[in-house]
Amino acid sequence: MISIGLPAYKARFLEQAIESVLKQTFVDFELIIVNDASPENLKDIVCKFNDSRIRYYENDKNIGAESVVKNWNKVLSFAKGEYFVLFSDDDIMEKDYLTKMLESIKSEPNYNVYRCRVNVINSKNETLATSPESPIWETALDYIIQRLKGNRQHYISEVIFKRSRLVEIGGFVDFPLAWYSDEATCFLAGFDTGIYFVNEILFNWRYSDSNLSKIGNYLKRIEAGLQYKEWLIKIVKENYNKNIYENISKLANSRIEQNKKNVLIRTARRNIFLGTLEIFINGLTVRKKFGMSYYLIGMAILSFIKNYSRGKN
Repeated sequence: MISIGLPAYKARFLEQAIESVLKQTFVDFELIIVNDASPENLKDIVCKFNDSRIRYYENDKNIGAESVVKNWNKVLSFAKGEYFVLFSDDDIMEKDYLTKMLESIKSEPNYNVYRCRVNVINSKNETLATSPESPIWETALDYIIQRLKGNRQHYISEVIFKRSRLVEIGGFVDFPLAWYSDEATCFLAGFDTGIYFVNEILFNWRYSDSNLSKIGNYLKRIEAGLQYKEWLIKIVKENYNKNIYENISKLANSRIEQNKKNVLIRTARRNIFLGTLEIFINGLTVRKKFGMSYYLIGMAILSFIKNYSRGKN
């Protein structure tokens, strides 16, 4: 019934992640673990679990270094279930995650994408934040509009996809370091049927120093944002009227510009003088390549100083 794909690279929380899957109250699933040529001994962690539902593979080379999404799609290629979940090596499922999600799938079987609410946790499993409620159902267009406005939080592991639909669209949409790939894939997979939302907290996404989203190359995030904007606008232009196209274009441009500013802030050291200097230098370095205006660089510096004075950097 369910395939849970786990592309593994980090060892620190892997045992907790696997335990949370094997403790599910719904038991008809396969857990596909793909060791992406990790320098850590992941195999010994996996071998602690004597469970026939685990299928373990090892990549000959670190595919994720070339493309995170390419490795996601390799994990997907091993799946046999009717539905697919892309899990992470440091996240935690609530024990009723599969049970509750499948209850919704059985009552509303005509969707290709199902989501739930999420707790954001730290390295001590303490809750830092919780994603807000959403409408039980919304079109893919409504979903993407709300994402662009910042009204939807999204974490890839909260989602259950109908596997046949995921394969039909060519798997997960590939952008650098998988930035924006989760929402782009949800939009595309849910294009015809919309997206169903389960308003229960069933998943825990870990915010930690080892997250790719925290330690990744932030300039790659700008590149991913620009690629995503072009990809999204092209699809909207081909499928919707002029007013919708213009609205999406405006929202996408606004979000990517905000993202550029955030990236500059995050590349700065947590020192008021050096941080300000680095934002300025980094902004000038990538200004032409990524369309970074002097105004945007200035706004990033002002935001950094403002946050620094409040102790938020």
